[in-house]
Amino acid sequence: MRRQVEKWETLEIELEEAGECSWWSSLMAPLDRGSDNAFMRFVGRVWGPDGRETALVRGEAFPRFVDPDDLSPDDAWSPGWELSLVHLRGRIEQEGWLRAGCGLEPWSHRYVRRVEVTRRARFARPARHVAGR
Repeated sequence: MRRQVEKWETLEIELEEAGECSWWSSLMAPLDRGSDNAFMRFVGRVWGPDGRETALVRGEAFPRFVDPDDLSPDDAWSPGWELSLVHLRGRIEQEGWLRAGCGLEPWSHRYVRRVEVTRRARFARPARHVAGR
């Protein structure tokens, strides 16, 4: 017999340099890492019910002109970041994720999604009956 066990996976949106994601993004990022003009992106990191990271959902890259620690929702002069976050959140919600709160940063939204895990019920083996004993 199989039964469904309800477990949850979690996702949190983080901000990272786009050059750290792929070789293509690295080509787009400036050669001088000390420069104030780099590309950033929002990513959704997914953790399974066992706490291991299972997936990464990448948003669109956008240029930044400030240190990522100084970026806030009011920094409209950092072109594309608001639209990138809106697109990523929309994609996450279309995939069935439910908003579960916020992290410490203005962009670090948290989501949960139920994962059905099928388990076999364990039964004691029936006693063997031997004829004539």
